[in-house]
Amino acid sequence: MFGAEFSSLADEIANSTFRDDTKSVVFRVLNALNDLDIIEDRNPRRPTDAHHVIGVAIEHLHVTLARHNELEVISWVLNAVEEILNVSPTDAEEHAAFKQVLTAASDAGRHANMLRDLYAYRAEAEAALTEAQAAAGKAQVAAGIAGGASLSDHFRDYAKSERRAAEVFRGLSIAAILATILAALAVEHPAAGDWVGFTYRVAILAGVGALSAYFARQASHHRRAYNWAKGLEVQLKSFPAFIDPADSEVKADIYRDFARRVLGAPPESSKEGGEDSLPTAQLIEALIALAKRSS
Repeated sequence: MFGAEFSSLADEIANSTFRDDTKSVVFRVLNALNDLDIIEDRNPRRPTDAHHVIGVAIEHLHVTLARHNELEVISWVLNAVEEILNVSPTDAEEHAAFKQVLTAASDAGRHANMLRDLYAYRAEAEAALTEAQAAAGKAQVAAGIAGGASLSDHFRDYAKSERRAAEVFRGLSIAAILATILAALAVEHPAAGDWVGFTYRVAILAGVGALSAYFARQASHHRRAYNWAKGLEVQLKSFPAFIDPADSEVKADIYRDFARRVLGAPPESSKEGGEDSLPTAQLIEALIALAKRSS
C-alpha cells in the first residue's frame, strides 16, 4: 500500500547530508514499517491499526526531513519505533512475522537512543569549543586594547615632558634675545680705534646670540617630538577600532607599517622627509586600500 512512499523516502534519505549512522537507523525503521505494511496487506479482512501507524509515520518523516535537523530525525525514529511496538497482530499466524518486525524496530530504537546521546554530547562539546574560542578571542582583543592603552599612556606622558621642555627652551631663547639686547645697551660703546673694546663687545653679543639660537633649536626639536608623540597617542587610541572591519591580511600589513611608525625614533629636523615619511606613506596607502575594500 505504501510501497511508492517508502521508495521515495529512501531516495530522499540516501541523498541527504545526514551522517551515515543516522541514515542507517532511518532505513532500518523504514524497512520495519514496510514489513509491517506487507503483513497488513496479507490480511485485509482482519485489519489492525498498522496502516494508520505507517501513514502517520510517513507524514511526520516528510515534515521532519524538510527541517534538515539531525536530532529531529533521531526523535522521529524513536517515536516511530514506539508506535510500531504498540501494534498487535490479529492472527496467530502473524505472530512470527510481527516478532521479527518488533525485534528490528527495537534494535533500531536502541541504536537511535545511543545516537541521540552521542549527537547531544557532540553538540555540547562544539558549543563549549565555540564559547572557548570566543572567550579566547575576547581575551586577545582585551589584551591588545590594554597593551595599546598602556602604550598610549606612555606617549601621552612623553608628549607632556617634551612640551614642557619645548616651553622651557622657548622661554630661555626669548630670555637670551632680551639679554642680547640688554647687553648691547649695557656694554659701553668703544671709542674709535679701540679694537680691544670692539672685539670684547662683539664677543659678548655673539656668545649671547649663539646661546639664543641653541635654545631656539632645542625648543623646535622638543616641539616636533611633542607633536609626534601626541599624534601617536591619538592614533593608538583610535587605530584598533578603525581597522577592525578589515580582513586578517590587510590588518597584518597595516599593523606592520604602523609598528614601524610607533617604534621608530622621534623625527629629527634633518629627517623630516626621510625615514619617518616612508612608513607614514605606506600606512596611508594601506588605509586607502581598506577604505576601497569596505566601500
